[in-house]
Amino acid sequence: MSNLVGEVKIDSHSFEEAAVKYRGPLVKIPVLSLNDLLRYMTCRLGVQGTEVVGTATGKAQLAPYKAGRRQAMDLNIVARELVTYFGSCNVDFEPNSAISTVLGHHASQAMGDAQAKTPTALEVLSLIVKSIGEDLRYALFYGVRNPDGDRTIDLFDGFITILNKEMKSGAVSEAKKNMVVLPKVTNANACDVIKQAMFSLHPTLRREECFLFCSVAVADAYNESYLMSHTGLVYNDKYEQTVVEGSHKKLIIVPVPELEDDIAIITTKENMLIGMDQLSDKETVRVKEFGPDVLTLMMRLFFGTQFESIDERRLKVVVFGNQEQPGGDDETTEQPGGDDEPEGDGPEDAQ
Repeated sequence: MSNLVGEVKIDSHSFEEAAVKYRGPLVKIPVLSLNDLLRYMTCRLGVQGTEVVGTATGKAQLAPYKAGRRQAMDLNIVARELVTYFGSCNVDFEPNSAISTVLGHHASQAMGDAQAKTPTALEVLSLIVKSIGEDLRYALFYGVRNPDGDRTIDLFDGFITILNKEMKSGAVSEAKKNMVVLPKVTNANACDVIKQAMFSLHPTLRREECFLFCSVAVADAYNESYLMSHTGLVYNDKYEQTVVEGSHKKLIIVPVPELEDDIAIITTKENMLIGMDQLSDKETVRVKEFGPDVLTLMMRLFFGTQFESIDERRLKVVVFGNQEQPGGDDETTEQPGGDDEPEGDGPEDAQ
């Protein structure tokens, strides 16, 4: 088989060889689409299936010296399960179209007398694999495990789905002090509302560097509110505020385009876990020719999410308004891009 775009020729064997030779870099490309978020989360590598995570609490006392003194300590271990699911992607692609796209990119980068370089099979495969990561970003928060599904959003439970389950069970609630319900954010009240969320944090959590994961609209509203309420202050020298005022620069605002406006998550980097493999040969990339002018890329990956702890000292869920299930309930999740997408069935109990 030969693929022609101008003078460019890449046969099917080149794709097959590139998939074998560059398996390692290729399986990392979908994860690279999360790079801007991974700065604020913790990746657990080498997780295939279930890994027990959690926290242990208990205190030893430094008491006044007394010969022979001994003390018992009750160690309370709260375990949670980080579950990674084995996902597959078998996508047919037409090499001519992919090569044209890469060539166009090269041409746009050529300056002066520079020639656009010939695309390689690796570049073409990278273009295909990169598209997997686009929906992975949305699934990171709103994925709902559906073993019979055929989309990325069906592979694992995302962070919001996990929280919805915990809220439904009562494990995350105002009574547990790991959730707070505040008014809907507007340009007029955003500074006050976000500060209320900060003031509600457990003292232990306020000591830590934390991240406020919120929608872009909420972050924009905070900037607008800050601008309106600090016009006379000398230190208000920039529009874009990246930390919450009064937090001693410990509460950092992280706008997440995939998050909806009705919820925010305040927690530490160590508490937001993303499980993946990336180390073993169980994650594979292969290319085969099963039809004329069409190749099939076959990828296998592990992926999953979890909170290490939902204790108030590690996590605060902020609900804007009185919605019981922010971002939808835990039975169905809407895929971005319209209401005509099929909905997944209820998730398995992965926790």
